[in-house]
Amino acid sequence: MLMPLTIPDVLAQFARNCPELRGAVVATHDGLVLASTERFSGDIPAACAASLSVHVDADLSFIQDTRFTETMFWTPPGIWYLARLEHNHLLLAYSQSADHAGALRLAGQIALQQLNPMLTPLAQAA
Repeated sequence: MLMPLTIPDVLAQFARNCPELRGAVVATHDGLVLASTERFSGDIPAACAASLSVHVDADLSFIQDTRFTETMFWTPPGIWYLARLEHNHLLLAYSQSADHAGALRLAGQIALQQLNPMLTPLAQAA
């Protein structure tokens, strides 16, 4: 298998690794889109990823000072996966089937490993 060369390549591989994936977005910490799948196009999914990350961190800090690295949310009928990447970028993905939570997380972790080296040059250029 060839290593993905671009962020959209990683998202395409994510979809192949998790057949129930219905959408994914890679976003900056402030909600700008770096890349997305067709169903997650536009600014709203990236803004949601940024907002969720702020709220998860803030709400958990009431219990213990912490920052999330990965989180999953079960909703009817599917499951959401949110992960923090290098330089506070975010990956948000949705699987239509909650029965495939393990596949979603594993595919997400593979995507994280592939995305992190790609994001370092972007952060250095900014």
